[in-house]
Amino acid sequence: MATSKPYILTGIDSPPPGILDDPPFRLEINDFIKDEDMLNIYLLALTNVQNADQNEVTSAYQVGGIHGLPYTPWNGVNPAKDHRFPGYCTHGSVIFPTWHRPYVALIEQVLYEEAVHIAASYTDPKLKRNMEMQRSASGNPNAKIPAILNTMKFVSVISAPSGTRTQISNPLLSYKFHPFDSTVWGEAGEKFGHWPQTLRHPSSDKADAHSQPERVQGEIGGVALMLRDRV
Repeated sequence: MATSKPYILTGIDSPPPGILDDPPFRLEINDFIKDEDMLNIYLLALTNVQNADQNEVTSAYQVGGIHGLPYTPWNGVNPAKDHRFPGYCTHGSVIFPTWHRPYVALIEQVLYEEAVHIAASYTDPKLKRNMEMQRSASGNPNAKIPAILNTMKFVSVISAPSGTRTQISNPLLSYKFHPFDSTVWGEAGEKFGHWPQTLRHPSSDKADAHSQPERVQGEIGGVALMLRDRV
């Protein structure tokens, strides 16, 4: 359950034994998915965080609510009453970058802690070691969205602790609410309040809307250079 106890944001722990004591790079996605072990542990960690009870402060539902919809108090603390936007995020403000950095650090810490737990649970010593060694270097940006982010409904992973290969719903494609509560969306409920899962570039505002991956790729491709130059 969510509590009023502070959640301490420290950043991720030191690297495992045998790894250079440097901060890990944030890989460009096309390089990231080439490393099967790294991708595997990330998918498992993200799945667990998404499947966590939506009342847990470190669940994907609660952490996502810090940035935007659905607007729910995080860890029992409400946003400032004079905040220009619902929720906590300082969108459209000069302090947005400094607000966003600790938020990203929170997401990384939550995922890392879950990944460490999963890696330690493997019963096969070789698998355990491989999963614990996941640190790497960065590559070049690419405007082409990998299928795992845009079209793949299922992904193959090596499950823990058994080490058997299995298919799971792709946690990078969509988040399924559990339970789904249409009342948490506030004024945005008219548009979002009837979708039991997140959609990419929805085909309409109706309940039977579906994602449009080809439109997503088109939109990203059209602004890729602008985004690269701004970031």
